[in-house]
Amino acid sequence: MSGLHCAVLFGLDEFVSSLMELKSTDINQQDFYGSTPLVHVVRCGSHSIFTLLLRDPHIRADIGDKNGITPLFQAAWSGNEMMLERLLTMPTVSPGVKDTWGRTPLDAAAKNGHANIVKLLLLRGSSKVTTRLQGHQSQSSKQQRTYASSHGS
Repeated sequence: MSGLHCAVLFGLDEFVSSLMELKSTDINQQDFYGSTPLVHVVRCGSHSIFTLLLRDPHIRADIGDKNGITPLFQAAWSGNEMMLERLLTMPTVSPGVKDTWGRTPLDAAAKNGHANIVKLLLLRGSSKVTTRLQGHQSQSSKQQRTYASSHGS
């Protein structure tokens, strides 16, 4: 785990900014679980640090951890709409990416009842869901659209 990982986890905006100015800081370095600082900031929910990290031209938002959890998957799981929307604007980010268990960000959003996130992902082309969610067959795309529409999305 790097200093940048720690600064992100503790929400130290100024320290994150200072570390990013160092040429030796690898913004995409993975910790022992394979998580990048970007995955951690999405998990922690710090919008200011998220914005700082995305300013770096070398940031890679498509790197998954050892379980395939990407920043987009984490944003969908957490229900962080602002971060998810911003990540979807990045050319390397795919809404159809799957984790180790074959789950997509759409699965994660639906599983956790994040109707607005489900709607956003469906609008951005995430439509096929044929994975298992904690031992239960996940909803089909039609069922997820029904879920989104019945929850005001």
